[in-house]
Amino acid sequence: MASLTRQRFKEHPPHALPPRPLQFVGLTWVDRGPAYWLRRAGTTLFWFLAAAVTGAMAVAVIVTSIPDGTTVLAVALGVYALLCGGAACIVTRHIHTVDRFGTTGAGSREQAGLDGRRSVVARAATALTPVFMVLAIPLALGAVLPFFIRSFGRYSVGERYERRRAGLSA
Repeated sequence: MASLTRQRFKEHPPHALPPRPLQFVGLTWVDRGPAYWLRRAGTTLFWFLAAAVTGAMAVAVIVTSIPDGTTVLAVALGVYALLCGGAACIVTRHIHTVDRFGTTGAGSREQAGLDGRRSVVARAATALTPVFMVLAIPLALGAVLPFFIRSFGRYSVGERYERRRAGLSA
């Protein structure tokens, strides 16, 4: 079995920790062969489509508020800009954390408690999404855009950390 693993992951050092699968690319990040680049292209296409759909929904909501007057339009644009920008900042920080510390993060007890609180907030936000659908559109757009932009990077999200951890060139 070890010889099959060695054949599959040519660049992986023999005494390094076993590679962990990454979101969207699985274990293909180790050798970065055609399967890796196909998955990266698929990931980029997915984030592009998600950004296009949520962007179109945001534009549609803003355009429908034009007949209500300039005040409503200004408020809608302001709220959308704040929500989209805030979500983009939070998601960008998450991507940065995954790139620096891996998918598990720092691993401290404080971090575990914070993740527990985040999951409660995430469940509450998910339950309230149908109620605030109009406000959820810019949040979704702000969450999707950083992943779309990051998909053009040299490494996929978390790959740089895993390559360092596995002893591969980063």
